[in-house]
Amino acid sequence: MLMKRLRSFSGIFKDAAYGWVNDDVPAMSAAIAYHAILSLAPLLIVLLGTISMIFGAEAVENELLVQIELSVGPRAAMAVKSVMDNTRQTTSEAVAVGGSSLILLIIFSTGVFKQLIGSLNVIWGLADDARKGFRGGVLRMIRRHMLAFLMLIGLALWLYLLLISKTLTIIPEKIILESFPKSAGYMPQVPVLLSPVLFTFIFAILYRVLPDRHIPWKDVWFGAAFTALLSVITEKLIGFYLQKTIVTSLYGAAGSLIIVLLWIYWSAVVFLFGAELARAYAHRLGSLRQIPTGNNPED
Repeated sequence: MLMKRLRSFSGIFKDAAYGWVNDDVPAMSAAIAYHAILSLAPLLIVLLGTISMIFGAEAVENELLVQIELSVGPRAAMAVKSVMDNTRQTTSEAVAVGGSSLILLIIFSTGVFKQLIGSLNVIWGLADDARKGFRGGVLRMIRRHMLAFLMLIGLALWLYLLLISKTLTIIPEKIILESFPKSAGYMPQVPVLLSPVLFTFIFAILYRVLPDRHIPWKDVWFGAAFTALLSVITEKLIGFYLQKTIVTSLYGAAGSLIIVLLWIYWSAVVFLFGAELARAYAHRLGSLRQIPTGNNPED
């Protein structure tokens, strides 16, 4: 029984590897990174314009820059800060012009999310067997725009919760330290331990909701958990590499932006590989186990 399970899981990784090649995951990841860079400025305008009304622009910008610097390094944070500085004037101009400009900003800022949805559809084999006809195409387009907008709202809520949690955790942390003084050395490790759990839930939701088909929860948990673990493990490694690599120095002033681009690319690679694992699990042990994956030549 145990050996059968082990063979099943080795088959899942094998199918995911075949899917990686057949679906050209590196190319899709590059497309996501490209759209992310194009969406960066309008995305920051929308996020900073909404969240700053609650916390103030300085607090929001500082928290974003801190998170980016922790993940990628100071050069990437400087590149994003430069974009932030340029967006302040654009934000005030957009508000002054009216709602039409804000709507355009929201549409442009969701470009990366629509690309992400399209990539997941390719992985699940929905590029060719999606609904046919003009009506089906319009419905798919509306659904993708709505999902992209919801992801934008989700990103804003994540930033909001990140900021408010900084305040809310001060009191519980103080109480814990007063009650258990010896726990002071372990407190910094709490976020590290909780990150894989939180990322697992986030990835599971994205893998289940974004593709243009119904996907049971049981099909996505394995891919989500592995992706979360891989993200946590490689975050520091890729950040260290991007800070030390000489590749970015070849681009001169654009080197900082290249760092951001490479970081987004790697994040997309990890995320899409998790989607390949989820699909392989669905075909091996999940809801699609009677249907060949189509990726493995042995099927």
